[in-house]
Amino acid sequence: MERTHRCSASAANSRGYTLLELLVTTAVFSSLVLASLGMGDLLQRTQRALVVKELQQLVQFARGQAVNLQREVVLCALDANHSCQRDWTGRPVAVFVDDDRDRKLGDGEALRLVDWPAERGRLAWRASLRRPYLAFSAMGATHQNGSFILCHDNTGRRPDVVLTLNRGGRPYLNTPGRKRCPLAQGE
Repeated sequence: MERTHRCSASAANSRGYTLLELLVTTAVFSSLVLASLGMGDLLQRTQRALVVKELQQLVQFARGQAVNLQREVVLCALDANHSCQRDWTGRPVAVFVDDDRDRKLGDGEALRLVDWPAERGRLAWRASLRRPYLAFSAMGATHQNGSFILCHDNTGRRPDVVLTLNRGGRPYLNTPGRKRCPLAQGE
Protein backbone atom coordinates (compact mmCIF):
# COMPACT_ATOMS: atom_id res chain seq x y z
CA MET A 1 0.00 0.00 0.00
CA GLU A 2 1.29 3.34 -0.97
CA ARG A 3 1.33 6.20 1.47
CA THR A 4 0.92 9.72 0.35
CA HIS A 5 1.60 12.76 2.43
CA ARG A 6 -0.70 15.57 2.04
CA CYS A 7 0.45 18.97 3.13
CA SER A 8 -2.00 21.57 3.95
CA ALA A 9 -1.65 24.94 2.25
CA SER A 10 -0.40 26.57 5.45
CA ALA A 11 2.29 23.93 6.01
CA ALA A 12 3.59 24.35 2.47
CA ASN A 13 3.91 28.12 2.92
CA SER A 14 5.68 27.98 6.28
CA ARG A 15 8.81 26.12 5.22
CA GLY A 16 11.11 29.18 5.39
CA TYR A 17 12.28 32.22 3.54
CA THR A 18 13.31 32.33 -0.05
CA LEU A 19 16.79 33.38 -1.07
CA LEU A 20 15.39 36.57 -2.56
CA GLU A 21 13.69 37.52 0.72
CA LEU A 22 16.90 36.94 2.67
CA LEU A 23 18.95 39.04 0.23
CA VAL A 24 16.47 41.93 0.34
CA THR A 25 16.35 41.84 4.16
CA THR A 26 20.16 41.79 4.38
CA ALA A 27 20.46 44.70 1.94
CA VAL A 28 17.94 46.82 3.85
CA PHE A 29 19.60 46.04 7.19
CA SER A 30 23.07 46.86 5.80
CA SER A 31 21.81 50.15 4.38
CA LEU A 32 20.34 51.13 7.75
CA VAL A 33 23.58 50.31 9.56
CA LEU A 34 25.68 52.33 7.10
CA ALA A 35 23.27 55.25 7.28
CA SER A 36 23.38 55.29 11.08
CA LEU A 37 27.21 55.35 11.03
CA GLY A 38 27.16 58.31 8.65
CA MET A 39 24.59 60.11 10.79
CA GLY A 40 26.89 60.04 13.84
CA ASP A 41 29.64 61.73 11.84
CA LEU A 42 27.16 64.23 10.41
CA LEU A 43 25.86 65.04 13.88
CA GLN A 44 29.40 65.59 15.19
CA ARG A 45 30.27 67.90 12.26
CA THR A 46 27.04 69.85 12.77
CA GLN A 47 27.72 70.29 16.50
CA ARG A 48 31.28 71.41 15.73
CA ALA A 49 29.99 73.93 13.18
CA LEU A 50 27.56 75.36 15.75
CA VAL A 51 30.35 75.74 18.32
CA VAL A 52 32.54 77.55 15.76
CA LYS A 53 29.64 79.81 14.78
CA GLU A 54 28.99 80.70 18.42
CA LEU A 55 32.67 81.47 18.97
CA GLN A 56 32.79 83.63 15.83
CA GLN A 57 29.72 85.53 17.00
CA LEU A 58 31.28 86.11 20.42
CA VAL A 59 34.45 87.49 18.83
CA GLN A 60 32.45 89.71 16.47
CA PHE A 61 30.31 90.93 19.37
CA ALA A 62 33.39 91.89 21.41
CA ARG A 63 34.98 93.65 18.43
CA GLY A 64 31.72 95.46 17.61
CA GLN A 65 31.30 96.64 21.20
CA ALA A 66 34.85 98.03 21.25
CA VAL A 67 34.16 100.06 18.11
CA ASN A 68 30.66 101.16 19.18
CA LEU A 69 31.68 102.16 22.71
CA GLN A 70 35.08 103.52 21.61
CA ARG A 71 36.69 101.72 24.56
CA GLU A 72 38.92 98.70 25.05
CA VAL A 73 36.92 95.49 25.30
CA VAL A 74 38.36 92.18 26.52
CA LEU A 75 37.24 88.66 25.63
CA CYS A 76 38.53 85.87 27.89
CA ALA A 77 37.74 82.85 30.03
CA LEU A 78 37.52 83.58 33.73
CA ASP A 79 39.00 81.74 36.69
CA ALA A 80 37.43 81.73 40.17
CA ASN A 81 38.84 85.24 40.86
CA HIS A 82 37.34 86.62 37.61
CA SER A 83 40.81 86.97 36.07
CA CYS A 84 41.58 85.95 32.50
CA GLN A 85 43.10 82.50 31.92
CA ARG A 86 44.33 80.46 28.93
CA ASP A 87 42.18 77.31 29.17
CA TRP A 88 38.58 78.10 28.23
CA THR A 89 37.19 74.60 28.77
CA GLY A 90 34.31 74.46 31.24
CA ARG A 91 34.81 78.10 32.21
CA PRO A 92 32.62 81.17 31.94
CA VAL A 93 33.67 83.34 28.99
CA ALA A 94 33.28 87.08 29.41
CA VAL A 95 33.18 90.09 27.15
CA PHE A 96 33.80 93.18 29.24
CA VAL A 97 34.95 96.79 29.16
CA ASP A 98 38.35 96.95 30.81
CA ASP A 99 38.94 100.63 31.54
CA ASP A 100 41.32 99.86 34.42
CA ARG A 101 43.27 97.38 32.19
CA ASP A 102 43.63 94.82 34.97
CA ARG A 103 42.28 92.01 32.72
CA LYS A 104 39.88 91.11 35.49
CA LEU A 105 36.09 91.33 35.32
CA GLY A 106 34.97 94.02 37.75
CA ASP A 107 31.58 95.30 38.86
CA GLY A 108 29.59 96.83 36.05
CA GLU A 109 32.12 95.90 33.36
CA ALA A 110 30.38 92.85 31.87
CA LEU A 111 28.82 93.15 28.44
CA ARG A 112 28.19 89.44 27.95
CA LEU A 113 28.87 86.34 30.03
CA VAL A 114 28.63 82.88 28.42
CA ASP A 115 29.20 79.41 29.87
CA TRP A 116 31.52 77.14 27.88
CA PRO A 117 30.57 73.59 28.91
CA ALA A 118 33.30 70.96 28.59
CA GLU A 119 30.96 68.84 26.44
CA ARG A 120 31.51 71.30 23.58
CA GLY A 121 35.15 70.31 23.47
CA ARG A 122 38.42 71.57 24.86
CA LEU A 123 38.95 75.21 23.90
CA ALA A 124 42.13 77.22 24.37
CA TRP A 125 43.35 80.62 23.18
CA ARG A 126 46.94 80.81 21.90
CA ALA A 127 48.36 84.22 21.00
CA SER A 128 51.61 85.60 19.65
CA LEU A 129 52.23 87.60 22.81
CA ARG A 130 51.15 84.69 25.08
CA ARG A 131 48.36 86.74 26.60
CA PRO A 132 45.47 84.71 28.07
CA TYR A 133 42.95 87.25 26.76
CA LEU A 134 41.90 88.93 23.57
CA ALA A 135 41.70 92.73 23.83
CA PHE A 136 40.03 94.85 21.15
CA SER A 137 40.99 98.52 20.85
CA ALA A 138 38.45 101.25 20.10
CA MET A 139 39.37 100.73 16.42
CA GLY A 140 38.48 97.01 16.62
CA ALA A 141 42.08 95.80 16.30
CA THR A 142 43.70 93.23 18.59
CA HIS A 143 47.39 94.15 18.09
CA GLN A 144 48.25 90.45 18.32
CA ASN A 145 47.72 87.37 16.21
CA GLY A 146 46.19 84.33 17.82
CA SER A 147 44.08 81.23 17.44
CA PHE A 148 41.30 79.47 19.24
CA ILE A 149 42.04 75.75 19.26
CA LEU A 150 39.07 73.40 19.63
CA CYS A 151 39.61 69.69 20.35
CA HIS A 152 37.27 66.90 21.36
CA ASP A 153 39.87 64.79 23.16
CA ASN A 154 43.09 65.22 25.13
CA THR A 155 45.36 62.94 23.14
CA GLY A 156 47.60 65.66 21.78
CA ARG A 157 46.47 65.02 18.23
CA ARG A 158 45.60 67.71 15.70
CA PRO A 159 42.73 70.03 16.63
CA ASP A 160 39.25 69.65 15.17
CA VAL A 161 39.01 73.38 14.48
CA VAL A 162 41.38 76.34 14.49
CA LEU A 163 39.78 79.79 14.43
CA THR A 164 42.48 82.39 13.82
CA LEU A 165 42.27 86.13 14.44
CA ASN A 166 44.47 88.57 12.62
CA ARG A 167 45.78 91.79 14.13
CA GLY A 168 42.78 93.62 12.71
CA GLY A 169 40.52 91.49 14.92
CA ARG A 170 38.87 89.56 12.12
CA PRO A 171 38.31 85.80 12.64
CA TYR A 172 38.76 83.16 9.95
CA LEU A 173 38.89 79.37 9.89
CA ASN A 174 42.39 78.01 9.48
CA THR A 175 43.99 74.63 8.88
CA PRO A 176 45.42 73.00 12.01
CA GLY A 177 48.97 72.94 10.57
CA ARG A 178 51.43 72.07 13.33
CA LYS A 179 49.08 73.05 16.15
CA ARG A 180 48.31 70.36 18.71
CA CYS A 181 45.48 69.95 21.17
CA PRO A 182 46.27 71.30 24.63
CA LEU A 183 47.05 68.46 27.02
CA ALA A 184 46.95 69.95 30.49
CA GLN A 185 45.07 72.59 32.42
CA GLY A 186 46.51 76.03 31.86
CA GLU A 187 48.82 74.91 29.06
